[in-house]
Amino acid sequence: VSDNGTDEETRTQVFDPFFVSKDMDIGTGLGLSTVYGIAQQRGGWVECRESAGR
Repeated sequence: VSDNGTDEETRTQVFDPFFVSKDMDIGTGLGLSTVYGIAQQRGGWVECRESAGR
């Protein structure tokens, strides 16, 4: 998955429960936290990283 990017502060919080980078009316902030938890339980991983220049 790719998108238009985000700043470093946001990247450090994206897997925190209830973290939202947009208006609270748009979501619960549990999506990526849930994905992270499931991946960890199954021995997998998910990451958010910077791609400079993209």
